[in-house]
Amino acid sequence: MRIVIQRVAHASVTIGGEPFSSIGRGMMVLVGVEDGRVEAVMDILKENCAKRTETEIVMHHGTGGIPAWRMGGTPVKVEVGGATVFVLEVEEFRKL
Repeated sequence: MRIVIQRVAHASVTIGGEPFSSIGRGMMVLVGVEDGRVEAVMDILKENCAKRTETEIVMHHGTGGIPAWRMGGTPVKVEVGGATVFVLEVEEFRKL
């Protein structure tokens, strides 16, 4: 199994010159796996990449000499997660 993980500002997939799927800031993951392990990888992705709502704390910027850490933060609900998965047959694989 080989995995490449890349943090991206934007990533997209086009099929036949038409946009199919895209993301803004996030992670792009490329997984190379033997045919017999595809379903196991899909189960892992389903378990860990499901869309969900989480709370992030947005910190205030200090003004007037007040340290930002003393001002606290504001909880904001954000939607995270999700995945678009492509399963492709590899006709040939060469190690260089």
